[in-house]
Amino acid sequence: VQELPPLLADSRVEVRVVVLSALGSLRNPTVLDAVLQSLEAGEAPVRQAAAMALEQLCDPRAIGPLSRHLHDPSPLVRERAARGLGALRATTALCALNNALQDPELAVRFAAVQALEQIAALESVPKLIETLQHDRAVEVRGAAALSLGVFDVSVVPALIQAYDDDPEPEVRFRVVQTLGTLRDQRAWSVVQRALRDPSPRVWPAAEAANKRLRSRPRS
Repeated sequence: VQELPPLLADSRVEVRVVVLSALGSLRNPTVLDAVLQSLEAGEAPVRQAAAMALEQLCDPRAIGPLSRHLHDPSPLVRERAARGLGALRATTALCALNNALQDPELAVRFAAVQALEQIAALESVPKLIETLQHDRAVEVRGAAALSLGVFDVSVVPALIQAYDDDPEPEVRFRVVQTLGTLRDQRAWSVVQRALRDPSPRVWPAAEAANKRLRSRPRS
């Protein structure tokens, strides 16, 4: 371990990226300061590698720096920062992650949704519902639908509304998946409609949700 941090002073970006990858894989907290320094001072590929290493190190002291880098000029760094905060279950970063749901880059918004799902704090539910209803990217709306499955059945009305409103089969598929996970009887009529959805993509989720609602209703 001691031999690696000095190599972060190498002038070659590719060397520092490899070293940061190695430091992350070691999962040794003694290298945290060296990785944080690279996050703050390196070129974009180095900052990205540092954020990935911090995700692997999973040290709560990285929460503040990763939160700040949700505003990094590089979208790749912002994405990795969001993923790191999710891995850390960083409840203190909820505000920053909620704001990241408005990032111009799809990959950053997607990572922020998944991070909020990992943290599973009820305070994020309104923002995740807003993302499900209004995000311009199918992938992000679908991820938001799945993320709501870790919360309680209070999210069911928003999911039902999303099934009715969203024109994209992939999003409706994810919505029905989550309704099946939550097993709330209010979803019954929607699941029956989903069995006859215009898109065959939705049918497997509807069949699975139908079985769940029949076999072991949650409410």
